[in-house]
Amino acid sequence: LVGVPLLLALVAGTAWATVGSTLRPVGQLRMGAEEITGMGGTRRLPLPAAHDEIRRLADTLNRMLDRLDQAGGRQRAFVADAAHELRSPLAGMQAQLEVALRHPDPASWRQVAGAVLDDTLRLGRMVEDLLALARLDEDRGMRPSGVVDLGEIARKVVERQPEPGIELRLEVAGAVWARGDTSALSRVVQNLLDNALRHATSRVEVSVRAEGALSVLVVADDGPGIDAADRERVFE
Repeated sequence: LVGVPLLLALVAGTAWATVGSTLRPVGQLRMGAEEITGMGGTRRLPLPAAHDEIRRLADTLNRMLDRLDQAGGRQRAFVADAAHELRSPLAGMQAQLEVALRHPDPASWRQVAGAVLDDTLRLGRMVEDLLALARLDEDRGMRPSGVVDLGEIARKVVERQPEPGIELRLEVAGAVWARGDTSALSRVVQNLLDNALRHATSRVEVSVRAEGALSVLVVADDGPGIDAADRERVFE
């Protein structure tokens, strides 16, 4: 009558203390997670003193937070770059229209309209690229792919370019087949061609050929090129 209640109380107290000591680091992790916000401050969980499974869990979660920080940094840099790219043609259009309004000259209207149209087309392509990026995660793994003629895709992209003002040459060695999506590959060729035309000095060459089992697309220009230190980073 006396020993059994004492033994039960001793077992209950020991279990309560043991479980509480075991779960205390979990509570600290929970409170640390509650304090994490997306705006400044620390984005790390406290590490328990004991080298056990809970500490390994905290290490894993902190590495996940590091990856999220890096992804957030890349996203912020991308938004800043996109805003800068969108602002440039808008500023150009505004300046040209303001000059045309302050100094009206019917003879120069066609020139102003052509320049504004070029900037509008550039803006339209940028917006299409942003929408494509927004849908990229949703379409990942779901976009149907088939065998397409890469040379024909490059030819259509080159043909719909406005008068570039520099030499634009296309060389296609017959039908060059590749597996992919026509719309996505057209966007790749368009982006490469836009960059080449923007930085070329006098000539841009687009070539498509087959090398064994590979289909090779080359967009080359005689511009200054990319610095060696940035050649890996640009693919980010």
